[in-house]
Amino acid sequence: MKREKKDRLRYFAMDVDAFLDDDRTQRLSDGEQGQWLLLLVKMWRLGGRMPDDALFISRAIGIPFKKALAFKAKFEGLKLLVHDGGNYLESPRMVKEYAIARAAYEQPRDAGRKSAEARKKAYGTAQPLRIVRAVSNAVRNAVANDTRTDSDRDLDLDSEP
Repeated sequence: MKREKKDRLRYFAMDVDAFLDDDRTQRLSDGEQGQWLLLLVKMWRLGGRMPDDALFISRAIGIPFKKALAFKAKFEGLKLLVHDGGNYLESPRMVKEYAIARAAYEQPRDAGRKSAEARKKAYGTAQPLRIVRAVSNAVRNAVANDTRTDSDRDLDLDSEP
C-alpha cells in the first residue's frame, strides 16, 4: 500500500487548536498523544487511512502487539478511528483534511497540464512561448551567423577579432 514518493503529499496538515481542544485527545496520556500523532503521520503517508490491523499499528508506532491491540480498541472507543466499511481504519478529520490537501496539490498540476496541452495544440510544442521564441531566435541567429561573409564579420564591432 506504499505510494510513489512523487505522488505523496509531503506536508501534513494539522489544526493544532483542534487537536489541543478535542476532549478525546485530552483524555490520552502524554505517551498516547505522541503515539496518536505518529499514527496520524503514518496514515497521512497512506492516503489518510490505514489497514485495520493491530500488527500494522504495532510496527508503525513501535509498540508491542498486545499494547497495539489495546491502543486500537481505545481509539475506536473514543471514535478517533472508525471503520471505512472495508478493511481500513480512518480518522474522520484526517479524511477531510487529506481530501482538501489533495485537491490543493492537484489543482495547479492539472492546470499546468491543460495549459501545456493547449500550447501543444496551438503551437506544436508544450514549451512556454517565451522559451520557444528564445530557441527560435537563437536558431535564426546561428543560421544568420553561418551565412555571413568575412567582410561582414570585419564590420561587426561586437565580435572578437
